[in-house]
Amino acid sequence: MSPSPPPLPPNTPSVVPRPYVLFFLYLDPLTALYGAWLHLATPSVAATAMAPSAAHDPSQAFVYRQAGGLALAVAALAAALPRLSTDLRVWRALQAALLLADAAALSGAYEALRVGGRLGSTSTWTDDDVGVVGSYAVITLVRALFVLGVGFGAPREEGEEEARKGT
Repeated sequence: MSPSPPPLPPNTPSVVPRPYVLFFLYLDPLTALYGAWLHLATPSVAATAMAPSAAHDPSQAFVYRQAGGLALAVAALAAALPRLSTDLRVWRALQAALLLADAAALSGAYEALRVGGRLGSTSTWTDDDVGVVGSYAVITLVRALFVLGVGFGAPREEGEEEARKGT
């Protein structure tokens, strides 16, 4: 007999499929926290991650601090809001807003690959290219599927229809 999965945190909407819960409560905030650390603690690594020929310019420190601060805020919101609210509308609103940031990040990665001449073939991608594009692609896909309601299935109890729809 296999062990049962750990119980959901107490404020988790019962209609949210477990993979989304685990992703949004744990992986997503940790990923954002890593982004904050990257920009705040190691801006030279952040500067060259998608632009290997770029040089870190200390006079541009404000850009890395702003990006790191935003990533820190995203990590805090991503960690706190799903734990504080059982309202599926709050979960969806947060994920829809973060989806906008993901789209901007993916467009930035696209531009970095284009300018760096690495857009045509993945064989020219650096490890950082694969990591950044791959992680953002997965995160964006999961977020979009959640916002669209994919995987939620039919309501299980009376009253869950409204919760499932987020109304």
